[in-house]
Amino acid sequence: MLLPKFTFHEPETLDECLSLLDRYGSDAAVLAGGTDLLVNMKKGLIRPSVVVSLSRVGELQGISTDGDSGKLRLGSMVTMDAIATHQVIKKHFSILAQGAQRLGSPLIRNRATIGGNLVTARPAADSHGPLICLGAQIELTGPSGSRKVPVEDFFQGPGTSVRRSNEVLTQITIDKIPPKCGGVYLKYGIRKTLEISVVNVSVLLCLEKDKTIAHARVALGAVSPKTIRSPDTERCLIGNPPDEKTLKKAAEAAAARCQPISDIRGSAEYRQILVEVLTRRGIEEAARRALSRKV
Repeated sequence: MLLPKFTFHEPETLDECLSLLDRYGSDAAVLAGGTDLLVNMKKGLIRPSVVVSLSRVGELQGISTDGDSGKLRLGSMVTMDAIATHQVIKKHFSILAQGAQRLGSPLIRNRATIGGNLVTARPAADSHGPLICLGAQIELTGPSGSRKVPVEDFFQGPGTSVRRSNEVLTQITIDKIPPKCGGVYLKYGIRKTLEISVVNVSVLLCLEKDKTIAHARVALGAVSPKTIRSPDTERCLIGNPPDEKTLKKAAEAAAARCQPISDIRGSAEYRQILVEVLTRRGIEEAARRALSRKV
């Protein structure tokens, strides 16, 4: 399949990029890694008359941490492979590294970007749950300035988000994770690689000295029009030890929260069962990691 005809722009600054998007509006598509956009263009699913590449925009590159606060900053053009292999992320934000490592294949991870994975807004995406659990903030920049949006408020449904056509997702920021926290990303699919999740579950727990749960975040993917938190599951966990009674209630609450569909990857009923199983496993593993101070 060949790409349709379009005008290609490759700006070198964010200001130049924003000017192009403001000029062309909804006629323009933004190209990050291209693993989603170019495939959809070849299939004829979208036909932008203008494509604006972000590959040369230096402001969108790089991974950094603030020495005092420990806050993590990810430029939107950072690849998923860079996230999966970054030593600071693996040590202090490992739930995100786990999600990045499960995306696609090595070739795709070397092209796909964290910004692109967010903007495409797929319900089964591998970065959404970990970022929701980490309380990440997205920065969107347009002609009138920048605004910040919590990741969990960014998605509106399959393929849609609050990003406007003249805005660029510029960076993602994550606050430092406190001690005694553990995070885990679990994904179920038929294949071990190049697989879209049948279900994915992300869990982040922080424990008190007496091993009760002080803080909990649980996110569910591929079971709703967008990746969602499960507040009822979190309420079941907070203030309680991760024992059998707590695990059972929390897993059941997660299954009740989801709104899965039936498709070629699995039935709605099967997905609901998987949510319960994976949530239980995720809580157990996150608690083990918290006890060993692994995030």
